[in-house]
Amino acid sequence: MKNLKVVAFALLASVAWSCSEEEPAVVKKETPKEVANAETLARFGTSSNLKLGDFNGDGYTDVLHATGSRWRISYGGNTPYVYTTYTSARAKDMAIGDFNGDGKDDVIVGTGSRWQISYSATSSWVLGPYTVSVAKDMAIGDYNGDGKDDVLVGTGSRWQISYSATSSWVLGPYSAAVAYDMAIGDYNGDGKDDVLVGTGSRWQFSYGAASSWVLGPYSVATAKDMVIGDYDGNGKSDVLVGTGNWWQISYDAVNNWTIVRNPESSIGINLEPGDFNNDGISDVFNPTGSLWQVSYNGTSSWSTINTYPEQ
Repeated sequence: MKNLKVVAFALLASVAWSCSEEEPAVVKKETPKEVANAETLARFGTSSNLKLGDFNGDGYTDVLHATGSRWRISYGGNTPYVYTTYTSARAKDMAIGDFNGDGKDDVIVGTGSRWQISYSATSSWVLGPYTVSVAKDMAIGDYNGDGKDDVLVGTGSRWQISYSATSSWVLGPYSAAVAYDMAIGDYNGDGKDDVLVGTGSRWQFSYGAASSWVLGPYSVATAKDMVIGDYDGNGKSDVLVGTGNWWQISYDAVNNWTIVRNPESSIGINLEPGDFNNDGISDVFNPTGSLWQVSYNGTSSWSTINTYPEQ
């Protein structure tokens, strides 16, 4: 999913940047104040069983709901569900990317012995390389700029990359960083995805997942705090974080924080980036269980795009 690397983001997170004029206060994470009943959550889909991607290649982000027996997709996030592949694979088992370069996002699942890929989330499973890596180990991005997403796995001592999720492993830089530590995006706009790691005091970049570490801004924000997207449409990925009081964006991941909005107090769940109006600028998606909301460009108030997308 080009320029929209999905990084789960607990909004009420502590962030600070030494270059900021005012450091955000530390805010303890909270749970949502309103939780829909269990039947609604199961039917509609919550963040734990949803995946975002452009599965039909029309430029709009789609929402895939893994029910445990079959996948279903709301194309554009504002249409009724369409049922696709029969599979027990759940969202936590999946990684999303365009692995064949056709402009449509695909689903990769690691079984613990071999990868399987469902192209466009509609095809039958196609077997990939033998590997014990599963979704939580994978950092998906186009690291060589060929238009096909690749799989990066951190072993704890050195990175390995499978280009297009089909090649044998190619060794990358020595690094203890693993997928959980990484925020993937194209921060310099060269068409290749890069790896950002927050150390807790300063960001580091490996450009193209191949360069030695380049030091970035001082910040305590780490990957789990970030929603990565291109929020100004300049072709470079930006970092959005929240403090519970406001959202802030570091454009191109090198600029000082810009306060962009004051989210409603009910927010406290996982957010993800997508492009729901096909304007080439990232939006922030918020699934609440009973409805789906979007903040366009990460700066607008919430707009409801769907309620109960049943057929």
